[in-house]
Amino acid sequence: MYNRFMILGLLRTALLATVLAQAISIDLAISFLDQFISAAQAQSEPATEPLPTTPAAASDNARVLPATTPQPPISKIRKAPAAAETYQRRGVVVAAKQIRLTSRVDGVVSAIQVKAGQPFEKNDLLIEFDCSIERAALEEARLLHEMAKFDYNVKLRLVKDNATSTEEFELSQLKMEVALAKLNHLRERVATCKLFAPFAGWVLKVDVQQHQSVVHLQPVIEIIEKGPLYFRLFLPWAWQQWVSVGDRVAVVIAGQSFQAELSDFSPEVDAINQSVKALLRLPPEADLPIGASGIARFKAPQPN
Repeated sequence: MYNRFMILGLLRTALLATVLAQAISIDLAISFLDQFISAAQAQSEPATEPLPTTPAAASDNARVLPATTPQPPISKIRKAPAAAETYQRRGVVVAAKQIRLTSRVDGVVSAIQVKAGQPFEKNDLLIEFDCSIERAALEEARLLHEMAKFDYNVKLRLVKDNATSTEEFELSQLKMEVALAKLNHLRERVATCKLFAPFAGWVLKVDVQQHQSVVHLQPVIEIIEKGPLYFRLFLPWAWQQWVSVGDRVAVVIAGQSFQAELSDFSPEVDAINQSVKALLRLPPEADLPIGASGIARFKAPQPN
């Protein structure tokens, strides 16, 4: 059995161990707090690199810089020669005049007199529309005009014999003029039921079919004018300093070579790519389809 002195000794030892443990914990906490404060102060102040005090420290802290070779002055640096500029541009074949005709009435296509690729002459009938209602209205307007004209002639004889008033005669004259205006209006509408060619040329495309309903201003046929062909392309605006209207330009299209003439420059410069539209007049022997692409080769500018 443990005696009283042994028990007291064990109690003292346990008490001392508890006190030492608490003291160690407090010291560790204080030490951690001091380190945190020191780190915060180091971040708020500009970092300074201590100077080496010994050769060993200097060699450890020294920064190793890569070896560099002396560079020549900027004024003496030669630029690499630029690649030779090519003076050729792509383009497409276009007609002198290419337009799309539209319907001037609301109706049904009754007849198509031409087809794609077919030539035609000026004033040839291209497309006809069913205007039976307009023609009936025209006949009615013609009869009304005849009635108004007859009444006018009767009032004219009566006013000469003083058998009617001047007002009655003038009223009949106004009615006759109104009837004539309506008649002329319907004549113009019926005339638009037939679409005639405005010039001689070829049919490029027919956009409607027979018995198809159309509305006012609907595209129905696309035509091109008979005449010389042109090669349309876009040139850098700066080229106008050495390229001018009348210059001869070599054009290659579908393996065929032609000598074209620069006939027109657009007065407007594209703001994005600083280019202008140009037209090259192809020779009469150039029998090419519209839209065929090719290359135009320009002569290099001559040094001043």
